[in-house]
Amino acid sequence: MTLRTARDLVSGLLHDPRRVAWHLFRLRHRDYRDRPVPMVEDQGQDWGQIHERNLRSIVTMRSGQSFLEVGIGWTPRTDRLKLFQESNIRYSACDFAAVCERHRKTFKEAGLDTSNIRFLPNQVGTYAWPLMELVRTGEQFDVAYLDGHHTFYVDLPAVFLIDLLLKPGGCLLLDDIVWTLNFMKRQLYHRSGEWSFYRDMYDFDEYATDQQAIPHIRLIAESILIARLGYQQLEQFTTPFWWALRKPDVRLAPQPR
Repeated sequence: MTLRTARDLVSGLLHDPRRVAWHLFRLRHRDYRDRPVPMVEDQGQDWGQIHERNLRSIVTMRSGQSFLEVGIGWTPRTDRLKLFQESNIRYSACDFAAVCERHRKTFKEAGLDTSNIRFLPNQVGTYAWPLMELVRTGEQFDVAYLDGHHTFYVDLPAVFLIDLLLKPGGCLLLDDIVWTLNFMKRQLYHRSGEWSFYRDMYDFDEYATDQQAIPHIRLIAESILIARLGYQQLEQFTTPFWWALRKPDVRLAPQPR
């Protein structure tokens, strides 16, 4: 690197304090660099496109379904909402207040009819509180999609609340089945955009080293939803990264011992 190039780099960093902070983060956490990436067979597939297609197919399978999305992400999907409107889908969304407001503004600017759209933001804490409010008011949904924090302490209560909100025979969609905290560490190290958005959302000290290597959503799905609550995978929609589960029509009461 020439002296001029070094000066240009330093000048650029000084004009972008957030990028300076990211590089300092990388210096402090060099061990994050080589954390493992979740791997499955057939990496050549466009999984994002497949998952989106599956979600749209399930939600619009019948006109007028009620759909609950928990963890809507920073990027609004106006094309998805247009499709939902064509099928008269009643849509409810949970996320941070700033994220919900961004979606609301984008949909309004796109000229979408928001009469069937409801945002349920959490100002602090997690989406467990808005979900609890839905339980208290007796809400029920045909389809629910959890694509949130992906961690045990946040999403275990969310899963139980979503189960209470889901109609018998309803579908529960789960993203990031193989996601781990180790993978998040790697993303924070290599991607400044993800560091900027997620840097304060994860406390790695809450989990032991082996717990950071475990896919928490898969653990909850296999050990609770399938093994204990009787959910079944919908094979035609399930992928290695994204599961579609069907809630049983009737749940038998536990037998006394």
